[in-house]
Amino acid sequence: MGESMTYSSLAFTITTVIMKHLILLLAALLCSGTLLTGCGSIYSPTLNLPHEPLTRNQGMITGTAALLPQTGMGDMGIAGSGEGQISYAFSDRFSLQAKAWSQFSELYQLRYNGGTSLSATFLLNSRTASLPLALIATSSMLIDGRSIMANGGSLHLAGWFPAIGVFRPYAAAGLGMMVADFATHDWGYGGIINFGTSIQFSDGLFANVEFFGILQRYQYYHTISGILAPSFSVSWRFNNN
Repeated sequence: MGESMTYSSLAFTITTVIMKHLILLLAALLCSGTLLTGCGSIYSPTLNLPHEPLTRNQGMITGTAALLPQTGMGDMGIAGSGEGQISYAFSDRFSLQAKAWSQFSELYQLRYNGGTSLSATFLLNSRTASLPLALIATSSMLIDGRSIMANGGSLHLAGWFPAIGVFRPYAAAGLGMMVADFATHDWGYGGIINFGTSIQFSDGLFANVEFFGILQRYQYYHTISGILAPSFSVSWRFNNN
């Protein structure tokens, strides 16, 4: 009993320290507005995977604060942004995720600069396997005001590692493309990696600390650029049984 309490206390302390430092980092960067500013739209490569693959009729609602990358006619930049996502599992192997995001400073001015996406997650093996694996296919639209600026998509291979107390690490790697206009070479493609951990506070309440890295080639300038940025999210899981 004593060892269990000590372990739980240590896990809670580590969680608190991680969340505190990440929130302070995000707050400092978000308060400074858009960083490394480009002229393009904002897209979202975050995954924020559930603590374990969802089962039939399970759902999850997630709110996220993140530094999201920009793409378009200019250098790659990052912008402090907010996201909302809802996920729902139609079977033990298949779920859908709908997500919307926008730059915080634009929302403050009652404008919208972000996008929407719809993802499908296909579990490749058992959720109780030592390393559950899933394919995540995503279709995205980038939106500025009332205009659709670009369309694109991505494909990830994701895996959940064994839990360590209340922590469940995960990682994913994928490829993505975003297109505004092929004729003017206003499009790009690149590789994406995600790594993070889900933190379980109760049967229904979770948090995610996640980092994503991107290496992209933007055809208009024939340049390659990269970025590594964090996100922090809180999720509520529900059962529709």
